[in-house]
Parts: sequence; structure tokens; C-alpha cells
Amino acid sequence: MKRVLALIAALMMLAATALAEPDELAAGFTAEMLPEYTFIDGVQFDETTMLLVEDAQGTSYFAGCVREKDAWTVTLSTPLPEWTSADLDTYHAGEGGIRVWLYLPEEFRAYTYEDSDWMYAAVSLHSDGTWRIIGVNTGWDVIEFRRYSIYDDCGYEFFGDMTISLDITQVDWAMLPRSFHQAMALLDTSWWRLIAEDQTPVYTADGDIGWYGAAGAAVQVLSAADGLAEVRFLGREDTGWIAENSLIPGSEQVFRYDAWSEDGFLYGVRDIILEDEDPAVSWYDIAHDDSTAVPFHVDHVEYVYLQGWCADGCCCLLYSDTLGSSAFVPVAQLPYLPE
Repeated sequence: MKRVLALIAALMMLAATALAEPDELAAGFTAEMLPEYTFIDGVQFDETTMLLVEDAQGTSYFAGCVREKDAWTVTLSTPLPEWTSADLDTYHAGEGGIRVWLYLPEEFRAYTYEDSDWMYAAVSLHSDGTWRIIGVNTGWDVIEFRRYSIYDDCGYEFFGDMTISLDITQVDWAMLPRSFHQAMALLDTSWWRLIAEDQTPVYTADGDIGWYGAAGAAVQVLSAADGLAEVRFLGREDTGWIAENSLIPGSEQVFRYDAWSEDGFLYGVRDIILEDEDPAVSWYDIAHDDSTAVPFHVDHVEYVYLQGWCADGCCCLLYSDTLGSSAFVPVAQLPYLPE
């Protein structure tokens, strides 16, 4: 029995050492790389280190650090607000990604779940070397910040142009939304429209039907004349023309969100879930043109957003926020079709 207890104690000590090691590494890293700051919390991985530090005046900062061969690049955030205290979720952190927990004083709790006094911002390293906030959890809403939209993880997407920076070197932490309504107010919908009905014709410059738009699909309006709007679909470089009376103002999304909140079958996202176990699909930049097709790679799960159909109706026009592009995919290759 004593041997068993001793073994358990040894294993517990090893586990405690393993758990403590990232903090010790991060603390040592801070002392070496940011000697003018005090280490508060952090975690170090092979390629990235993420820290919460404090300057001599007591102001807190998040630091995202990236290893490039034998050198480290340190990116310091804007100061965290004086009214908050912060923590890092080092337990759930991974290479290049972490949650920053922010304490909310009472006057900031009106929109949080059951007067929750904390929220978190998810921070991630991007391929261009910037560290950005990719979403928040308010205790009531989990909101993802996408390229052209914000996304409620229960299934509603709101399109527009973000009016605040999410780069940690520029972000105003106090402006991060504490509800989906606050998040919607941060997007400019002036140039955005929604397609009103399925099978809405999208015309080419020569007046032919290039493809058909799907109800609820978001488009950016570039110009308008003679009852037609020149639009760009998500993730495409080419443009098309749609009758203006077939489009809904982007501002209507606020009312649609309220209706969706009451009845989740209204105005929800029309997407298709592709899994790595599904047969591979081909991503056609131009419908039916095999020379423009590439395989669509799925690591685990990918959500692709329905925007319309080709002129023949045999391919769906789908948008991938992961790629930031859209393409035509043969209907026969898809595991199912959205309603």
C-alpha cells in the first residue's frame, strides 16, 4: 500500500511539475525578453508564447510572441482598460491561440448572462504575423468575428464592414461587444444587401444570366443604375448585376436577428457542413470549367455558406470563410443540400 501511495504521490508531483512548467517558462521568457514588465500569467509553446504583463504604472498588456528560427518577435497589445482585471486561460491555450478573460464591473454587466462579471476575448495568431481577436464569449452570446461578418454560434450570421480594429496593437478593448446587439452596431451595412428570394438571376455584363442567387445571401453593392445593382458576392473577384428590387437593405438584418431569436427556423445560416470523412469535393472558380477546379481540403470540419447556383442548376455557389473565397461545387459531390 505504501508503495502504491508513494507512486501516486510521485505521479501527482510529476503532474504538478508538468502543469507548472509552462508558467515557469513564460515567466523566464518575460524576464529575458520584456525585462521592463512584470510577469502576471502566460504559457509557452514551441513556436509561440502568450503573456499577460504589467508595466511600472500597473497597466496590463497582452503579449503575443512568435519564434522565427532562433529569434523571437514580441507583439504588445494596446493597454487593457483600467476598469478591468485580466487572466489568461492557459489550460485551454494552444499554439498561437488563447482566451483573455476580462473582469466586468457592475456598470458593464447589463448585457451579460445572469449578471456574469466576466467575459473572454479569443486571441489568435494569423498567417500574416498579426495577433487578432477572433471572437468573444459574453456568458450569453458566443460571437465569432469573420472576414465579412459576425457569427452567433447558435446559427445566425450578420454581414457588414467591421468599424473597429481587432488587431491587438490597435484594438480598443472597451469596445468589444458584450452582446450580439452591440456587435451588430459595430458593423457598417451601408453597402451590403441580402438577396430576397431563391433563384434570383445574376446577370453578366452582356446581359446573360451568369448564375442564380440564394435567398439570404449577402452581397456588396458597388454601383447602381437603371434599376440594376452591380454586386460582388462573398469571396469573388468578378461582379454581377441584380435587380435592385430583388435586394433587401443590410440594415434589415437587425430585425431578422430578433425574429430568429424568437424562432430559430427563420433567417438562420444556410450552410453545408463538410467533414474529412466525406468524399472530396471540387472547388470550381468557373462552373463546369475543369481547368479552374482544385480539391477542397477539409482538415476536420468545414462550414461552407450557400450563395446560389450555376445557370444550369447543377452546381452550388459556396463560400468558405477559411479560404476567404467562393466557388462552384457540383451538387452531386455534396453530402446534402441546405433547405
